[in-house]
Amino acid sequence: MLNKASQPIARQGIDLPRRRAIQGVLALAAGAALPARSQADGPLRIGRADYRSPLSEIEELVLSHAFERLGIRHEFVRLPLLRLLEMANEGQLDGDIGRIRDVAERYANLRLVPTPICQADVAMYGRSPGFDKLSRADIASLRIGIVRGVFLLSKHTRAMNVVEAQNFESMAAMLAGGRIDAVAGIYLDMEVQIQSGNVPGLVRWPYPWASEPLHLLLHKRLAPLIPRLDATLQEMAASGLTKRYYGETLNRQQIPPLLPEPQART
Repeated sequence: MLNKASQPIARQGIDLPRRRAIQGVLALAAGAALPARSQADGPLRIGRADYRSPLSEIEELVLSHAFERLGIRHEFVRLPLLRLLEMANEGQLDGDIGRIRDVAERYANLRLVPTPICQADVAMYGRSPGFDKLSRADIASLRIGIVRGVFLLSKHTRAMNVVEAQNFESMAAMLAGGRIDAVAGIYLDMEVQIQSGNVPGLVRWPYPWASEPLHLLLHKRLAPLIPRLDATLQEMAASGLTKRYYGETLNRQQIPPLLPEPQART
C-alpha cells in the first residue's frame, strides 16, 4: 500500500480503462512542457535507491557499462523510491533503475527497456529459531513487514497480512516490538543490513520467496534510445558480463546464494 500522495489511481477505486484515460491526459499535459532532450543538455540523470543497496550497485555497473559502450554520459541520482518514480514520470529525471515490468504499466510517461538489468530475489526473515524450517504456507500466515515503495515486495505479499514501513529501520523496530512476525526484503539488500548488525538474531528462510527480473525505465522522450540500449544489454547478457557483475558483488559482500526450493511433497 502506497502513501496517499503516491497511491496509484487503481488503488483509489478507478477502473483500468478510466485510469489509463486519466493518465493519458496528464501525460499530454506533461509532455507539452518537456522539450526533446539531447546530450547537449548534460548527462542522463537516472534514479536509484537512496540507501545502501548491493542490488542498485549491480544495476549501476551494468548500466554504466552499457551507456559507455554507446558513448552516453550519465549520472545516478539517489532519492526515496516512490519519489524517483514520480520524478521520472514527470520528466524531472531521465529514468529509474531496478523496477519490475508491472511498474511501467502504472506510469503513463515511462517506457521499459525489455532486456533485464539483473535478477532480484525476495527473501523472508524471522526471529524464531525454527523459522528456517517453516513451510511456505506457515510463513504466508504470519504478519509480514515490508518497506514501502518496493513494488516487487508488495506484489509477492499481496495476499498476506502485510504491514508497511517507511524504511528498513522502522521495519526492524516493528519486528523487535512484536508488531510483525517476519519481514520480506530484497535478498542482497537485507543481507548487508544483517551484516551491519542492524537487526541481530534474524533467521533467514533459505529459499527465494519469489524472483523477478529488474529493468530500466526511461522517460518517453528517450524512447528512440531504447532499441540501441536494449541491443547492448542483450550482448552483455549473452557474453555473461551481466551475470559476472552479480556474482562479483555477492563475493565482495560475502553473501551466499539462496538455495533452490525443494519441490513440495504430495
